[in-house]
Amino acid sequence: MAAVAQPVVQLDRVDVISEKEKTFSLPIDAPVGTGSRLSLTLREVPASVSVIAQEVMQARGLRTAVEAVEAAVGMTGGTQFGSIPTYSTHGFGGNNVTVLRDGIRQNTASQSSRTIDAFLLDRIEVLKGPASLMFGEGAVGEP
Repeated sequence: MAAVAQPVVQLDRVDVISEKEKTFSLPIDAPVGTGSRLSLTLREVPASVSVIAQEVMQARGLRTAVEAVEAAVGMTGGTQFGSIPTYSTHGFGGNNVTVLRDGIRQNTASQSSRTIDAFLLDRIEVLKGPASLMFGEGAVGEP
């Protein structure tokens, strides 16, 4: 049985044009508070610093500080039922990850890791590497 040739259907051209709902850019030219005490920008800091701004938290639907910290590359966080949230990076966790709030070291997990609504935060900066040079002993990571 021979196949019957079907006519080719030509569709009209459709142009889709839209404006951005909200302008958003990475803050790589803004000064960061971690990684340097020289008011260097994120682009100039010679360390691994991730900045999760409030715009990013809203765009991604991040509800808590733990979810926002997890948005940084290599960071994990979590809570068990009824326990305090914890952070870890590349196998380091517990006391090896120092938490600072507004530049002030939070000494205990109960101080630093209570569930915080991300709406209350302006931004989160995560410094990875030998951060103990800037913030004291034992700090391999700084959320």
